[in-house]
Amino acid sequence: MQKIFSYLGFEVLVRFSKGRLVRVELTGRRSNATELPDFKPGLSTFGHFDSSVMKAAMKIPVGRVTTYMALADAAGRQKAARAAGNVMAKNPYAIVVPCHRVIRSDLSLGGYFYGTEIKRGLLEGEGVKFKGDKVEKEFVIEIHG
Repeated sequence: MQKIFSYLGFEVLVRFSKGRLVRVELTGRRSNATELPDFKPGLSTFGHFDSSVMKAAMKIPVGRVTTYMALADAAGRQKAARAAGNVMAKNPYAIVVPCHRVIRSDLSLGGYFYGTEIKRGLLEGEGVKFKGDKVEKEFVIEIHG
């Protein structure tokens, strides 16, 4: 089963199987659908590091960002920024596990499955400010595992 919701005006497709959340993805279209509810993704099917990274990402509040390095540190592997980035790149729960709130250490956006234009649009919609192509430092936080 699938349902359409909206987040900051972006259409979000939510898929369920046997009553469990299995995937959340942005469609790239604009939408006035019902706002996305607060879903809790099941992380038990992921390995320890992957689920630790996703849990840490879920601690990033709206209107704030953290770096891939800080995310890896919060997940218990301080020097695994690239591995944390790979977990975010294959995140099946867009928005719910807010991979769009993770940026590079130089404060540039880094990648995003749906494109950096949408990543920036989501962050701006959440109140994050930019100076050129970089997030303003005051919006960057450290998170703790």
